[in-house]
Amino acid sequence: MIASPREALFWIAVACCVLASAAILRATVAAPGASRARRAIEVAYAVVPALMLAAVLGATWPRVRAARAAALPGDDPSAAAHPSHLPGAHAPATVR
Repeated sequence: MIASPREALFWIAVACCVLASAAILRATVAAPGASRARRAIEVAYAVVPALMLAAVLGATWPRVRAARAAALPGDDPSAAAHPSHLPGAHAPATVR
């Protein structure tokens, strides 16, 4: 269940990335006249960025979930938008 606009945006981005990667891979495999070695290189150039993008999306998902968990009912919604409450984020420095 999608509980917030952040999650909806995340899943829309995932769907777009999957569709784009599939179209790029399909076009690479279906290219006419390429030698076997050339085709293997082109497929690698299509698969490696798709895997890297999957890793980025996989690393992003826990932060999206953490932001949802931090935004409890009654909390200030603008506070949940600030990343300082997420794991691994640093608190802002105070100016004296």
